[in-house]
Amino acid sequence: MQRNSPPSWASIISRAKSRDYVQDLVELGCDKAELIGALVVIKWAAGRETWDRLTGMTPKRLREVTARNLNKAADEIEQINSKLGSIQQIMRRHVAFRMLPNLLREYAVELEALSRTGGEKRHPLLKSAKCNLVQYVKEKTGRFCDEEVSGLLSDILDNSNYDAAQHGNWRREYCKA
Repeated sequence: MQRNSPPSWASIISRAKSRDYVQDLVELGCDKAELIGALVVIKWAAGRETWDRLTGMTPKRLREVTARNLNKAADEIEQINSKLGSIQQIMRRHVAFRMLPNLLREYAVELEALSRTGGEKRHPLLKSAKCNLVQYVKEKTGRFCDEEVSGLLSDILDNSNYDAAQHGNWRREYCKA
């Protein structure tokens, strides 16, 4: 099976100023290949999926039905576990049996939190990919580098109005690091 080669540098970064931003970030401690990889993911995620298409349900349905059903299943499993009597000795050796109710509850909490971050028309993959880039840059450089990151995002998302101030506001709202 033949693999597609990775996108070229020029196909990801179209403006010379963006190439300068990449170079600035590399000089501050980022890895060029990591940056380009993050930008490829962002470019791919842009416009790909809304929350509904990604999960097959609205965020409201996920909160109201799925999370409730997971919590109900966790309660039922706890009831079953508590009534097994002599089999309880066997179950003590199987940590997963005891952990399952709490894992289901944690999963319900995470799903609910995720569903609140994206409305029906929002793009959770894009948001996540952008936050990953923000966190990577912060980790490697020690600062957020809003000017450089917003310049790169403006280029790859073809939004010439996206600037450092808008990006800083977006980052503070969506990228809790």
